Amino acid sequence: MAAVVKAMANKAMAAASEVYCAQLGHKLKIYGLRYEDLMVKHPVVEEAIDLQAPHVNTGRVRRIKRGSDLSYKCKNMQDYAPDAEINMWKPEIIPMVEKIEKREEEYELLNKGW
Repeated sequence: MAAVVKAMANKAMAAASEVYCAQLGHKLKIYGLRYEDLMVKHPVVEEAIDLQAPHVNTGRVRRIKRGSDLSYKCKNMQDYAPDAEINMWKPEIIPMVEKIEKREEEYELLNKGW
């Protein structure tokens, strides 16, 4: 019984996830942003950004500034660069965030003494 409920919940979450990704992707495309540009800054994310290559951080800052400018002007990215191909889901920072979180968990386990 529990397996059936879990399978149904997974199907519902998958459907909701697809709708959410489509809507978010549309909004990101309007402002020329990537999903990772929306990450909330906290110590782990800031450390991951610091550990990235300089061009990753520069690109992130420029996309955020451009998105803010487009929002202020009530313009669309397609007005300025209609042929621009933006990979909104390209992972650059998230893999490093995951590594740092695993490291922090390992430190915590080692400090506990298991």
